[in-house]
Amino acid sequence: MTAVVILPFAALVAFHRVAGRGSAVGAAARVVAGSAVAAALTVGSGLGVGWIAGMVHTGDLVQFSSPPTAIGMTLTYIGRAVRPGFDAVPAVRLLALVALAVILVGLWLRCARRADDAVPAALHGAGLAFAATVALAPSFHPWYVLAPLVLLAATTHRTGLVMAAATGAAFLVLPDGGGLARFAKFPGAPLMTILIALMVVRRWRRRAAGSSPRQAAQATPTAPQPLVR
Repeated sequence: MTAVVILPFAALVAFHRVAGRGSAVGAAARVVAGSAVAAALTVGSGLGVGWIAGMVHTGDLVQFSSPPTAIGMTLTYIGRAVRPGFDAVPAVRLLALVALAVILVGLWLRCARRADDAVPAALHGAGLAFAATVALAPSFHPWYVLAPLVLLAATTHRTGLVMAAATGAAFLVLPDGGGLARFAKFPGAPLMTILIALMVVRRWRRRAAGSSPRQAAQATPTAPQPLVR
């Protein structure tokens, strides 16, 4: 999953001339060399690539720490009051993956249009892509949040929301290494769903307020006035 998210943005950098560090061909060579080193370390450590097979069954986890899964669990609790065999989790997870694909393509296209500052744009885009992947993935582990935080921390953009998520996720791990989420599916899933709804409403209100004619007029920069001597 890391390679799927990162490589498209790395390719953007590779096909733009990197200021002071050679041509696009040289940049592409550095990306490939970095991937080769990572692969060599994985094989040379003796740990192998068994984690790839392990990733196949991560979707078997049904925990409220994953936002799409939490929404699906909440809908399942409500639906089973009418139909005992109702299960909304697979459908919500599928919709989340479709939304993730659209978001990733949109982020890549937005970064591709910023050829003037390709490296910062690609770094920020990769961080946002990781954040979207973590938020919309079928399963979630607390350390997943560190990936977008590492990338976004290297940019000049605010990382408050990701930092808050990383801090809160740390409390989901028990001292023995177990996950707290599996012991609190209810009311964990409804509470997570309510939190997501509140965040969406808050974000929508901010965008609506920012697009109001009054605030747009206030945000419009005025022409500098000449100095009077």
